[in-house]
Order: sequence, then C-alpha cells, then structure tokens
Amino acid sequence: MNQKQLTLAFLTPEENDHWLNKLASYVSNGYCHVELIFDAHKANHTNKALAFSVQSGEYVRLKGKSFKNPRYDYVTLSVPAQQYDSAYAFAESATKKQIAFSNLDMSMSLVHPGACAHTPSLESGHSFCSKIIAETLQNANCPEVDSLCPSSTTPGSLFNAVCRSQRRVTTCIKLKTDTPSVRLT
Repeated sequence: MNQKQLTLAFLTPEENDHWLNKLASYVSNGYCHVELIFDAHKANHTNKALAFSVQSGEYVRLKGKSFKNPRYDYVTLSVPAQQYDSAYAFAESATKKQIAFSNLDMSMSLVHPGACAHTPSLESGHSFCSKIIAETLQNANCPEVDSLCPSSTTPGSLFNAVCRSQRRVTTCIKLKTDTPSVRLT
C-alpha cells in the first residue's frame, strides 16, 4: 500500500508568551500550539514544509514554514495515501472558507463539556489550532483521533493520542539544550 507521512508539530510557549498560551500549555502537557505538516508537499516549489493550522488573530491557512524554531516537538505518522490526501483536501477546503481563530473557543477547550456542545469549524466559521487539526484527522479517518471531541482537544491531548499510535514512525522532542532527541519506533 502507498504510504505517506503526516507530521504534527507541537509548540511550547516562550516565557513572555500570551497568558492564554501559558494557560493552555499548563493544562496541555506543556504545549500551546500544534500544526499539521504535509510532508509530501512543498510550498511554492521551495524547501519549506507545507503546514496547516490557525493562530491568534489569523485565519486557518496552509503555509510554507521552515520549522527552525527549537520550541517545536514532532510526531510523524505513516498513513495510507488516501488518508493523507483526504487530510490535505480538508485543509485546502478549510483554508478557502477563511475560518477565523477564536480565543473563546480555545479558552473553552480547557473546560469544555465534550461532544454535547461541539460545532464543527466548517459550520461555525471559527476554530483554534488543535480543534481544526483534530477535525482534519477525523475527516481523513485517522483512528488516532477517533475518541477525541475536537472542541475539547488541546495540543497536549492530541500529542498523547498520536504518540500512542501504532503508525507512529518517529518522535522528536527537543531537550532543554535544544539538542533533538529522536526515538524510532
């Protein structure tokens, strides 16, 4: 079967980061943000990875990024090409719909009651990073996120879900010395 790689990049906050990012990281295994990297795509014929996510004050976007920031940790999954292509198509669709970042949705994810109050980002027109990534992976039928309610998914709960996967190829976590530590599975 034709396999492709999806990489999730998890960001830890800086000391002077926004208080909401610090709060999110406090309840979320130290992570305040997540991006989905489409390894088989490159941005505008560059060597930059094509990443999908949303950040405060912005819209959901597919964008070329270098990921040179040492505060990112990475988890790579080997997935069937069909799941990869479905995730990419969802990311393109969400980008075209100009889904806005929502501080309220992000804040509520920390105390969210679960599926009873979930409204998909494509319907509501707003989202936050781990919600849109969870929805992308669910749309692609990735079993790692089956049990997650996107509206209450934090970067840390998403990290835990993908780290438990049998399809995990690598995990790269930066140590405080900024020296990468790679564990192969």
